Amino acid sequence: MPDLSYLGLRNLGAVHHNLSTPALYEQAIRRREGWIAHLGPLVVRTGQYTGRSAEDKFMVREPSSEDKIWWGEQNRPIEVEHFDRLLIRLQAYLQGRDIFVQDCYAGADPEYRLPVRVITGWRASSPGSRSSTAPTSRRYPSRTSPTARRSSFSTSPSAW
Repeated sequence: MPDLSYLGLRNLGAVHHNLSTPALYEQAIRRREGWIAHLGPLVVRTGQYTGRSAEDKFMVREPSSEDKIWWGEQNRPIEVEHFDRLLIRLQAYLQGRDIFVQDCYAGADPEYRLPVRVITGWRASSPGSRSSTAPTSRRYPSRTSPTARRSSFSTSPSAW
């Protein structure tokens, strides 16, 4: 089980780390979050708000990344203090809840890829996170390590 205390995540329920796709399917079915359709895809009801709108992406405006981001309608800034308040709410929300952790890479070229750790409380989200990234082995290679990066955080304004 990965130590997530570096993110301020404590008092969690079960932490499921790098489960296989079949194991994630089983968890989603067992928890009644979805069902398996003809030929095998996992089907879930996402409710009224589906998909990810490009206008719902926010990044922390801070010195190390400010001049590397193309700010505009698709990359809207939030201040560090705003991110910190959201993080505190998330840390409180996840206490006592089961979570699913997927360690992946963004990018296929080993020279340029970045380690990404996806943490979700919804089983059905974990297979989707792997479909847009490359899975890692059980552990990150020694030359990389997962880190919390404020500049990569995004959320919907309705969560504020």
